[in-house]
Amino acid sequence: MLASGLISSSPTALSYVGCSGGAGSENLAGANIPGQATVGAASTKTSGVLTPQPKSTVTNTIAGINVLNGLIQADGIKAETSATRAAGATTATLTDTSTFTNLRIAGLPAINASVAPNTVVQVAGLGQATLHKVSKSSSAIIVTMVDVVLSQPIGALPTGSRLQIGYSSTGVAL
Repeated sequence: MLASGLISSSPTALSYVGCSGGAGSENLAGANIPGQATVGAASTKTSGVLTPQPKSTVTNTIAGINVLNGLIQADGIKAETSATRAAGATTATLTDTSTFTNLRIAGLPAINASVAPNTVVQVAGLGQATLHKVSKSSSAIIVTMVDVVLSQPIGALPTGSRLQIGYSSTGVAL
């Protein structure tokens, strides 16, 4: 989870794929930003290989999410991306297998696991929420499962603050 404003939280369970490949993981038992957010277990697993073809995968999972005193809640969020480059290819094959489990945002109907990428909704009393935000280039993919820009101050967060929950970024060199 990442929040910006007067209160800031760095990414949790941050892990990278190294240039020479390999695997990595980071785990967090839980986190609490008083009055702003609580999350249960979070983990990020990474893997990368150079042969027979370059491929990297990043999976970020977060459980028990409660943000802004219940305005945003989820039993679980998984942001999972991968990038593969076939020999001689000028673009990578990019995949996104990200999902929500029981995502609830105040004022919205239930949000299912297969919400369309880049779904933008206005939420009264909160701001603009982009669900399953996906951006791609010829060699990389970035997924942010919940990206909220506040339209009004909430607690210590001023108008314009950004909340990002569930993030995965994967790429390969071309």
